[in-house]
Amino acid sequence: MRHKILLFIIGIMFVFSSSLFSAEDWTWQYPKPQGNTLNDIHILDENTAIAVGELGTIIQTTDGGKTWDVQHHAGGTSLPLYGVCFVDDNIGWAAGGTWWTDQRVLLKTEDGGKTWKIIEPDVEGYTLPFQDVYFVSSDTGFVFGEDGLILRTTDGGNTWTSQIIGFELHRLNSACFSSKETGWLVGYGYYGNTIFKTTDCGLTWEQQMIEPIVYDQRDVQFIDDSTGFIVGQTGTFLKTHDGGQTWEYQNLSERYQKWEYAYFYSLHFVNADTGRIAGGDYYGYILKTTDGGETWTEEKRNEEGPFYKIRFSDPKNGWTVGRYGVIYRTTDGGENWISQREEVVYDLNDVYFTDEDNGWAVGEKGFILHTINGGDEWMPQVGGTSGWLYDVFFINKEIGWVAGKIKSDVGIIGTIDGGETWEPQETSPSGLFSMFFLNSKIGWAVGYRGLAVKTIDGGDNWIYQDSNISESLYSAYFINPEIGWAVGYNGIILKTLNGGDTWTSQQVDSLVFLRSVFFVSQKTGWIVGDYHNGRNVYKTTDSGDTWQTIPIGLNQNLNSIYFADEQTGWIAGTSGCIMKTIDGGETWDFQKNIPSMRLSCLCFVNKETGWAAGDGIFKTTTGGSSAVDVTPEVQPNLPINTNLSHNYPNPFNDSTVISYKLVKSGHVKLTVFDMLGREIETLVNKTLLAGEYKIIWCASNRASGIYFYQLQVDDIQKTGKMLLMH
Repeated sequence: MRHKILLFIIGIMFVFSSSLFSAEDWTWQYPKPQGNTLNDIHILDENTAIAVGELGTIIQTTDGGKTWDVQHHAGGTSLPLYGVCFVDDNIGWAAGGTWWTDQRVLLKTEDGGKTWKIIEPDVEGYTLPFQDVYFVSSDTGFVFGEDGLILRTTDGGNTWTSQIIGFELHRLNSACFSSKETGWLVGYGYYGNTIFKTTDCGLTWEQQMIEPIVYDQRDVQFIDDSTGFIVGQTGTFLKTHDGGQTWEYQNLSERYQKWEYAYFYSLHFVNADTGRIAGGDYYGYILKTTDGGETWTEEKRNEEGPFYKIRFSDPKNGWTVGRYGVIYRTTDGGENWISQREEVVYDLNDVYFTDEDNGWAVGEKGFILHTINGGDEWMPQVGGTSGWLYDVFFINKEIGWVAGKIKSDVGIIGTIDGGETWEPQETSPSGLFSMFFLNSKIGWAVGYRGLAVKTIDGGDNWIYQDSNISESLYSAYFINPEIGWAVGYNGIILKTLNGGDTWTSQQVDSLVFLRSVFFVSQKTGWIVGDYHNGRNVYKTTDSGDTWQTIPIGLNQNLNSIYFADEQTGWIAGTSGCIMKTIDGGETWDFQKNIPSMRLSCLCFVNKETGWAAGDGIFKTTTGGSSAVDVTPEVQPNLPINTNLSHNYPNPFNDSTVISYKLVKSGHVKLTVFDMLGREIETLVNKTLLAGEYKIIWCASNRASGIYFYQLQVDDIQKTGKMLLMH
């Protein structure tokens, strides 16, 4: 089995259960209905559909997709859901899990998806995660998973039997039954040809061998006992007319060069001639055939990434779902595919709220969003530019500014009516990255190659200031009309004592980009930036005359820092990272319920209510989770065992969080190994107190593949595995 191969490489694997994410920490606001990746969709009729995905996400529509009810952590799980199946309007099932932690979840609903509960199948000896669920009737159903695991019930899930099929079979991906007795399974195995057939309602399964050998089949459909189709690894399309005794093979990637790198994840035929394939690489594709698969054309392309499932209720009505929560629907047989999710700007660079109701977000291509109800609804505003917008700042709900590249020679637009209209401030130079205003008249802006300007009349006139540097500046903060700071490229920190007329500079690290600066008082301030050599957070307690590196155990790039008061603050960065402190930065704790995506900015109006934005917009009304104090004397619930939790997210494409708990103080070494057992990076190597710790491994410069992380605390050693996918 796969697990035995991996264990042979690195030694015994210890896997521990994860803590559930709290649905109250951070919630989706934009894009609606949500942005977690969706893996499967079940269509009950032309108006009713249910889709499932990451972080235990289940979304449902009963009006053809006009509105969606969204549940995250359905049934209390944070595991990804890969399969969903309904036996009638009320009873449905969803299944998922993670193979890298051997965790699984099976959910059941009896009220049409309004509520879900976790079902624990009564089988001994198997903890393998699930990949798909399929019921042929209200009583008889199957759950399929890792290493060829099949669970079978004939009493509606009250009892289950289990079996393992195949040899060196890694995963069963999809099932299809043409009758209660006859069904097929496809999956991924070391030796390929993971196609199985049953003629006795799943009591036994026979492997079907074909030439050439095919690997990693993702979806199977039979329209009757004889005619069936399979898609899978790059370009694979299989067709049979004799119930799987023989298969016709096509490699569509070789045949059609424009889909050379496309991975096929799903297919659906409405009859023997007309069918579609959903998949993609950097883009998503829907391919269509009207001659039973002899020829194919591209029907739909999605710029945001692959489609993972496509299903039709009849020849006219169908849905497809995929990465980042994309949902498209057709009601005319594919002539038009209409997005059922808000238009998304994936490069939101800043968000700003003047109170709990009024806020703005800005990003690429001149995009401005505005809300008057705390982010429940975001509406676009017209700024009169298609340039990149980097910063937004409002004094009150009427007066504000946006900075960026408005025109080739203009960098700021202003509004005095809450953004209903925006006017270019012609004296502002282009290429401004950050602004700071003390009131409606006095403000500063900094940007490209040391650019610094000031206004004393609300932006009618901007006056150049000499920064004496050529490095770009990304953030500015002023404590009063005289004293301010700006930070930027090559670790540059500027300070002024006379409103910007003159600046003094210092450098904390020539190899870092400093992204954000925030002062909680005239003496105490913070800076965050890109990770380098253990550095990405800096603090001053003497007005910026000196800066000390703050080790927070987070080796990834950080983009924003925000404090609500001297004790309570947050940091945001890449891969959905938000950390919080409630003790003035002595300790930091990871926030929950954030998918793995870039976060570029933070804004809080008090200690409880705040927003984070980047590849989406999120809101908290609780301030997020509290910090974890690692001092034994004041921490009441120390872990009872040294524990290495699974990394999250996993798979990951840039960085991932590794969590561990110490029952007592000791020397800690946390190391990353490759598949050959070679030590490639040491993340921690020092003595730590008892408590909970988290660290981010940034692997942007590593090759895709399986890696291992090993925790050694004195004489205790524990190991986990993770999958990097660029």
